[in-house]
Amino acid sequence: MGNACQACENSKLQATVTELNEENRQLKKLAEDQKLSQSQLKSLYEKLISEKESSINLLTNELKLLKSDNISLTQRNEKLKATLIDGCQDKSAINFLTKENEEKLQKIDTDYSLKIQELSSENQQMRQELTVLADSHKRKVLWGALKYMKKFCLQDLSRLFDRWKEMIDGPAVLETEGSLMLKTIEFDVASIYDDDDRKVNQDGVRAALGILSEEQKTAISENPLMIYYEAHRGRGERPMSIHNVFRFFEEMLDKKYEADCADLDAKRTPRTMPDYMMDHLIRVYGLKKIAHKALCQIIPTLEDLNHRRNSWGTLLSRLIQVIHHDPIPHQLALFLTKARIEFNKLVANALKDMKTRKRETVTGQTDKEGSAFLIDVMNLVYNLFDTDRGSRGKAISLLKPESFSPEQFMVFRICHKIIRMGETAENVFSVLDVDRQNNEISRDQLIEGVRKILELAMPDDEATVLFNVLDPRNTGRISRDTFLQKIDIKSHYENCKSLNFTVKKSKFWMVLIEVYKTVQIKDTALLMAWFNAQGVTHLDFEGFKNYAMSIDEDIEIEEIQSHYDDGLRLNSDASLDGLTQESFCKVIIRESIGGRGTRDFKLKSGMTMRSVSRKNSDLNTSQDDIQPPSKGKHSRRPSGLITPPPARSKTPTMDISPTMHKKKSSFSGLPPSSAKVSIPKPRETPRSPEFPSSQTPEPRLSDLIVEQRQSEGATKNRREPKSPNEPKSPSFGW
Repeated sequence: MGNACQACENSKLQATVTELNEENRQLKKLAEDQKLSQSQLKSLYEKLISEKESSINLLTNELKLLKSDNISLTQRNEKLKATLIDGCQDKSAINFLTKENEEKLQKIDTDYSLKIQELSSENQQMRQELTVLADSHKRKVLWGALKYMKKFCLQDLSRLFDRWKEMIDGPAVLETEGSLMLKTIEFDVASIYDDDDRKVNQDGVRAALGILSEEQKTAISENPLMIYYEAHRGRGERPMSIHNVFRFFEEMLDKKYEADCADLDAKRTPRTMPDYMMDHLIRVYGLKKIAHKALCQIIPTLEDLNHRRNSWGTLLSRLIQVIHHDPIPHQLALFLTKARIEFNKLVANALKDMKTRKRETVTGQTDKEGSAFLIDVMNLVYNLFDTDRGSRGKAISLLKPESFSPEQFMVFRICHKIIRMGETAENVFSVLDVDRQNNEISRDQLIEGVRKILELAMPDDEATVLFNVLDPRNTGRISRDTFLQKIDIKSHYENCKSLNFTVKKSKFWMVLIEVYKTVQIKDTALLMAWFNAQGVTHLDFEGFKNYAMSIDEDIEIEEIQSHYDDGLRLNSDASLDGLTQESFCKVIIRESIGGRGTRDFKLKSGMTMRSVSRKNSDLNTSQDDIQPPSKGKHSRRPSGLITPPPARSKTPTMDISPTMHKKKSSFSGLPPSSAKVSIPKPRETPRSPEFPSSQTPEPRLSDLIVEQRQSEGATKNRREPKSPNEPKSPSFGW
């Protein structure tokens, strides 16, 4: 028991000793920490003392400098006080000068305040104008961008559709260039203007398209070629070769041109293309049965060409109003027949020029359709549309080659117009520079000059494109040097005969068709607007007569009565109380009363093709170099009879004549005609040269400069429209 107690006490003593040792160790550690802290404090204290001593030394030096400066300033102050005392001796003079200076300062302050207010108000107005112009510029740029994006999207969709068709139907054998043009082109309502700048709204265009669509359906349903073909298409005739089809149409169109000349000379209405084609088939093959067999071979070939989207084959289908949903009207077919003759002359001249320069062909595809230089085609357009500036401008704008950007083509058109006027770019800039300040012109001066002086139709988006070309830095002004650099007549001459500046015949026809459609839609919409303004549902004979005589001074009462009776038969409600809006528009457009729906496309009765062509040929060739065409009279015959060719006159009666093909027609799958029909061969006639670039008289800029200076810089139109009684200047073309 005693040992246990002693062991317990020993353990307690050991624990106490352990605790004391631990406390001793901690005390030693605290002592070491305290000693370390004291050493650190001592070092910090010494460092602080050294810093303070350096600061004291620095301040002492600064104090010495300040004392020296104070002494110098005190001396200077004493000198200034002496100077001030010397200057204030003449107190009266100083007071006088002070008063005078105060008055001057007050006056100057008043003037500056007024000027600041004026400049502030002007600045505010200019900011408002700048905001308006910036918004307008943004809208125009956005509209132009959207328009071009839409165009490119349509092109991409067309290419994708062609690829899809190739995947389904197999690759096309024939060329498909220009197939994009065969699409139904949407009409930009904002660009359709009348002669007095009247716009056509969207509803009018939509209604006009409906009326014209019905006319197209009627033409297709009443086409004798399609009626016969639908009745005999199951006989299994072998399709004619494409080469023979194209050659047949070339020969037929040459003959059709001769027949149209004879009909117009005799003041007869030329025959429609389907009727003439049936007569021509019978004339070529001799027998009606063989001619009908040839017809059943031609139409399947045209169907195949349409399926392959061949541009020229599709145009031929539209010309004879078969297969295609958009047939070419009779009046336009006459115009295209004449335009083809003139275009073929340009093709011959282009080939001759290339041969002279020892080049192979104009383009890689000249053998099938034929291509002409763009500059020659533009001159031809000027001659075809000598009075309708709107149609002329639209046609030229549609002739833009695919290799051209909109900016390049606009500059090309301006250079071409300057050359036609016989002037230089320097003279044109002098006329545009109305203000005569710093040799610069503004955007408004440029656009007004191009539209009025150069007479180029230019929508707002094209005007923006042109101004951006001539003002690349976006300064709002165009200098003379920049204008002359961009409008380079020398480079224009070099590019005129380039291989990249050509137009195919199919594209030329498509341009004329597009312009004709625009004219018809515009005039139809305007006729509908006029009819709605009368406030009647049926227009009686008196109202129809008054309107017809107001737009056509030469029309006779008998013709008006005949047209009115035709319109009554077209009434959808079978009413005899008057013409409905639809029948009124159809009669006016179909009969082309007052040129409505045709304008420069119309061949007026009594105005022969001979007299029209003489205006062009007199400037190109002599009378001895031209072979006269036939002067015989064509009589209307049924399609089942053989119409003999017209007898040729030995005396020259016409200045131009179409080039006839002397090769015999050979059609695949057709036996030779058993009947011997004596058909004399037409003589070969030389082609007349191309139209010169300055056929149509243009105004001289020297006269415009004199008129402009006399009008004190006014920017009014230099060429006012002539009055009806004033004699017109000579024109060329139709």
